[in-house]
Amino acid sequence: MEAVVGAVSAIVLLLTWTHERKQKLIENKFDFIDRRAESMEKKIEQMTVNYVLKSDLDTRMHDIQSWLRSINDKLDKLIFLEKTDKS
Repeated sequence: MEAVVGAVSAIVLLLTWTHERKQKLIENKFDFIDRRAESMEKKIEQMTVNYVLKSDLDTRMHDIQSWLRSINDKLDKLIFLEKTDKS
């Protein structure tokens, strides 16, 4: 009888141990997936900081071109005034 109880105890212990190992393995896989998902979320958040839409870039470039044209016009006026003052 003691041998049967010992064998049953050993089988229950073995099954419990293997079940715990499988649970830890599954938990580690879920943790890995969770860390990867968090990493991807951070990368996506950074993309909005590091990249711009083409339409936004075009708008900004148009603003810069207008600003440079304004500077060029002012310089032309200054040069024209210098030439007329010398004459």
